[in-house]
Amino acid sequence: MKIATKTPQKSLDTSLLRFRPQEPDFARFKTELGELMGKIDEAEREDNQEIHVLNFLRDGFYKGVSEINKKGTIDLAIHLTADKSSPVAVIIETKRPGNKAEMLTAASPNTKALHELVLYFMRERVDAANDDIKYLISTNINEWFIFNASDFNRHFYDNTKFRKAYEDWHDKLKISSNTPHFYKEIAKPFIDKLDENLECTYFDLREYSAPADEKKLIALYKLLSPPAQNEIRRRQQHARQKVLHRASPHYGPRRVQGKKQNADP
Repeated sequence: MKIATKTPQKSLDTSLLRFRPQEPDFARFKTELGELMGKIDEAEREDNQEIHVLNFLRDGFYKGVSEINKKGTIDLAIHLTADKSSPVAVIIETKRPGNKAEMLTAASPNTKALHELVLYFMRERVDAANDDIKYLISTNINEWFIFNASDFNRHFYDNTKFRKAYEDWHDKLKISSNTPHFYKEIAKPFIDKLDENLECTYFDLREYSAPADEKKLIALYKLLSPPAQNEIRRRQQHARQKVLHRASPHYGPRRVQGKKQNADP
């Protein structure tokens, strides 16, 4: 398997790209982003890195919108709503910047960071029967890889052979039921044999240090915004475009080859 990366600008819906964020929300995002970047430490413990990412996402986007915290062995889980009993929508695996052995890269994705995302995804899909997952994220604070859950679903959950291997491991039918066995004996060889690309959105926060290009910052803001809010913005922009279209002088009855043609309903 190889990873095919896209920039935040390329991964966003065109209607979202036209949306201008509210200035107070965008200003808060820039403040929280600056604070996060100021706390990056190559040698700091990973649980401290988790706290920095949690604070950035919670205070920049999710406070009062969605619960964000640890869930079991998942480093950070963003729930659908502010109710912590609601389904997990986003799974986040964090590594410290200096942990190069476990962090995935576009050139070498088959690492522990990806294996952990696969395990957490399968636990949610199989054990928790959760079909509300939207994204999976692997980050070392500097670099962020954001995957669509639908791609994980297609590559892993929908693959009968892989799902059975996971279920047998979960039910202790394998020689070992510990997580290293799943990573090394189940996930790693399966990923090695996959011929398809796994698409993701990739960005490096070091490219957003001041003075950063505002268009890039806005795209990053939209990318990290709660999925439900982005869907509302997409629909609002679509409705706005429809109104503008109907207000156009070109909209209305017209004749085509001598016959009157009605306007679109």
